[in-house]
Amino acid sequence: MHELQMITNAVIEAGVDIAPTYQEYFELCM
Repeated sequence: MHELQMITNAVIEAGVDIAPTYQEYFELCM
């Protein structure tokens, strides 16, 4: 869970819109 939080923070800080890819990655982890 901590890794996911770190990734989320990194994405927010980067300001990169990768919602579709991020969603696929999240579903892959579930």
